[in-house]
Amino acid sequence: MSGYVEKVLGVLLEDEFALDMYITAGLTVLFLFGALTASLVGVQKNKQVKKRAWVITTFSAGACFLLSVYACNEGPISWDFRLRKALMGETSLSRCVVRFFRVQSALDVVLGLVFYRSELDPLTTYFHHLAYFLLCNWMLNNACSLMFFICCLEELPTFLLGLGRLNSNWRTDLGFGGSYGVLRVALHTFICFFVFTYPEQDERLGVMRFNFALTWCLHTYWFQGWIKQQIRLRRGGTNGSAMSKLPDQDPKSPSARQSPSLEPSSGSRSSSKSSNGSGSNPKARVKSGEKMQIQ
Repeated sequence: MSGYVEKVLGVLLEDEFALDMYITAGLTVLFLFGALTASLVGVQKNKQVKKRAWVITTFSAGACFLLSVYACNEGPISWDFRLRKALMGETSLSRCVVRFFRVQSALDVVLGLVFYRSELDPLTTYFHHLAYFLLCNWMLNNACSLMFFICCLEELPTFLLGLGRLNSNWRTDLGFGGSYGVLRVALHTFICFFVFTYPEQDERLGVMRFNFALTWCLHTYWFQGWIKQQIRLRRGGTNGSAMSKLPDQDPKSPSARQSPSLEPSSGSRSSSKSSNGSGSNPKARVKSGEKMQIQ
């Protein structure tokens, strides 16, 4: 990791409460800007609520994905995802990302209760965000966030889905499904193998393995459902125009949101519909992102 970046972030982490407040303020301003923009450009009022629900999730997923790409290109990861002692710890950047993820999970619920309550679902919002909030606490207390940071690569499908929710012209069913298969199924399977075959003794492995196993089962189940749906759509001559079935945030199942795994899910949301902005069901996120699925 760049020494300069670590030095700057180290200063911010000297007062972690203040850092959380900065993140909260920044995300709140971003949300208000997004909500105001939707109003000014003439989006129908009934659709504004649905779009508001995706402002923070989309930004969070995109930011976590890009930061993960940067971190994976630096040490100690250097695009080597095999679990080893160096990846059982944390860096200043990975710790900041976990704090960011924790704040956005709480803020999404708070803002949702005020601005898009109809889009909040007991399972995909309240339970999902609470689980991630507690998971982030666990990672911060045990100083092990690097594997979670790697899993933030899996936030790309959530980002693509969110873009489609915000603007139907940006929707890409195949982009969403393809990235989901590559990152949340193939890559996640690869990482799971090394987590479960890690030979060293570490008391944190139990939590990590449980989360990786749970999210792997959910990812593969939801992806299988998406494939079956795409086959049906093409046989029906719709060319996949219906929204994707993967609920984006790992609740990539119809209406399910990701569960407490160490993997992000900026919140993760994988909605059972695809990246379009339509649909009447409460939002479900691929949030993130299921992230370390340790997230």
